[in-house]
Amino acid sequence: LVTEEETAEAVQMAAASKINQTMLMACSHTSSKRPRSFSLLLTAQLLSGLRSASWGSGGELEPDWAAKITSLNLDNQRISKLLGLNELVNLRWASLNNNHISNLESLDGCLKLEELSINNNSISSLSGLAELRCLNKLSMDENQLSSLDASVLDKLLSLTFLSVENNRITSLQGIQKVPSLLELYVGGNQVSKSRDVYYLKGLTNLIILDLYRNPIVEKLENYRIYVVFHLPSLKALDGTAVDLSECESAKNMFRGRLTSDTIAEKLGHSKYAEVAYLSLQSCSIRMVDLSPPDLFCNLLSINLERNNLTSFSGLIHLPNVKVLCLNHNHVESILPRHKPQTHLTNRQVLHSKVHSSGYGQQSSSRGHRETGPSGSLEPLMVSLEVLHLSHNSISNMANLQLSRLTNLKALFLQDNDISQVEGLEG
Repeated sequence: LVTEEETAEAVQMAAASKINQTMLMACSHTSSKRPRSFSLLLTAQLLSGLRSASWGSGGELEPDWAAKITSLNLDNQRISKLLGLNELVNLRWASLNNNHISNLESLDGCLKLEELSINNNSISSLSGLAELRCLNKLSMDENQLSSLDASVLDKLLSLTFLSVENNRITSLQGIQKVPSLLELYVGGNQVSKSRDVYYLKGLTNLIILDLYRNPIVEKLENYRIYVVFHLPSLKALDGTAVDLSECESAKNMFRGRLTSDTIAEKLGHSKYAEVAYLSLQSCSIRMVDLSPPDLFCNLLSINLERNNLTSFSGLIHLPNVKVLCLNHNHVESILPRHKPQTHLTNRQVLHSKVHSSGYGQQSSSRGHRETGPSGSLEPLMVSLEVLHLSHNSISNMANLQLSRLTNLKALFLQDNDISQVEGLEG
């Protein structure tokens, strides 16, 4: 029987296990080509199933024996430190899964490394990978990563496959530094904000994305088509192929929609409370959805010239805006003009499902807004003092509902089709 003392001694010895010559010789390969196989296993795992390298007879090794190693599989060896790998100058494929490794610094000498799998270890940082310019596949599932280091990813110019599932990652910031990515697996982390999707927009080659088991999947309204809209190159999302109907739905719902994420992308930050002036001209905006509006509590002036707005849309919910410039749009009224429900187009049905777009948020008196007396219309944008509406093809001032802007002091309506001044009672 194995005694408890022997077990304890074995565990202690294994905890201090280090890579030695015997281990390298037993677990390495010198093949220069990946085996022809349909297997999804990494090359190091495939080669480990073949006959290992022959190191000659008589127990003597050539001086450069380590330089001949191209593949290394040290899975399940209870290794805690990566020592002795600097001499593996021609190592191309390595698998180090299920160990106790916490530091990758010793890999910086393996400059030809193409594939690295280091799942189920104790790694909390990407440090040590920056010099691996040939790396094209990196798998770091089940570690302790909490972020994606942009300073490291920026140098991995050949990376096409990245898997960091089941870590502690809270944001995708940094991933935008790897435009070469084709596949990204981030399942089982703590990504929760729609803003993180914007970090992926620069990955124009990305075709496979997995975000399953992240809070964003449940928290973000219309999550799937939101991601499909912002990442048009995607072929598969969360294990399901992206079909054409989803692409069309995504365009109908989100194209031309101004959101807080859009603004963060334009400004380069998400400190909305610091934004006092916002200018987004010629951006094809047709809908405004800045929710919750309290985020923009200090926004005083907005310039949305030369867009496709037909109403003030979600702008009506911004509490402190004093100056609004909507020249060269198609504004017909402050609030969207509804058709009877039976005549709604598919696009309008989609709009009606999106909060803060202006649809579904009018006052109960909306049915009388065109013909009712000004007193029955609830005031809107009570801080607005200056309004620019030139070049909007406006012909009927009454339909604009300008009487709802009770604090308006300056109104510009030049170059429209107005034949009668009306609707200014309030």
